[in-house]
Amino acid sequence: MNHRASQTSVPLTYSLSLLSGAAVLLLAFFMTIDVTSRRLGGPFSGISDTVASFVIVMVGTLPLAYALAMNAHVRIDVLKTIYPQRLNWISDVFAFVSMLGLATVLAWQALGNAYESYRIGSHIPQAIVSLPLFIPQSIMALGYVLLSIQATRLIVALLRPSKGGISHA
Repeated sequence: MNHRASQTSVPLTYSLSLLSGAAVLLLAFFMTIDVTSRRLGGPFSGISDTVASFVIVMVGTLPLAYALAMNAHVRIDVLKTIYPQRLNWISDVFAFVSMLGLATVLAWQALGNAYESYRIGSHIPQAIVSLPLFIPQSIMALGYVLLSIQATRLIVALLRPSKGGISHA
């Protein structure tokens, strides 16, 4: 873990990232067995698309906060080597504030969607097993909430140079 991430990363985000990776691995085995069985004329689960959609929601949102803490998000590092330290600090603060804004809007919308689906009793469409729609929406909302929290923690760390490891002087 890098210095900044070790001080600001929530162990929960690392665990959720591992859980998401394990879910992809299990999904690959499940889909292989399900498709092979169906091709050979044997039984199949009939819920593989529903399971896959849950895993995609997990993989698409839960690891975002950990990736942000580990500087694993896409950015242009070529310019960081030629920028003075102060300009690097300003660009980092701008990037994290932008991420916080985006993550907050996404979290707000996802939480609203999950609540509305819960309130009206909506279920996942075209699923063999009737599952409430608010469950995958809540997983997605959790990922965006954790991303918002992580962005906030990184902004605070950057604004306190003794804690953030980056001097803005």
